[in-house]
Amino acid sequence: MILGDVRANIDQDIPEAVQAYQKALEIAPENCTVHQVVSSLQIQEGNWVDAADELETALDYCAATSNSWDLYRMLAVAYYYQGRTGEALGVADQALQLAPEDQQQVVEQLIAAIQQPVPVEQVPSEP
Repeated sequence: MILGDVRANIDQDIPEAVQAYQKALEIAPENCTVHQVVSSLQIQEGNWVDAADELETALDYCAATSNSWDLYRMLAVAYYYQGRTGEALGVADQALQLAPEDQQQVVEQLIAAIQQPVPVEQVPSEP
């Protein structure tokens, strides 16, 4: 995990950071924090498909954690930018149900944004 931190924060090399974190997940696949960091980096890079895959895996391990609402929130964003609006709304609703009271407005704003059309330049040309 330290190598991932170095690649992301010092080297500013997001692809190398993702690879380093993924190696850490091979050793400790149940590490919810690393799953969240990897998917966050993938989202920053606009890598929506890989981010969604990572978040789906994270939820397999981390659905019972207090932070699972945020994983669902991030998954909604990844689905939205793939043009998967129905799925995005579904997981955003799960995020809203699980979010602490002080975060519910954030999720409500996300739901409102998802209900808007996806910008054409953000929709992938191939599935």
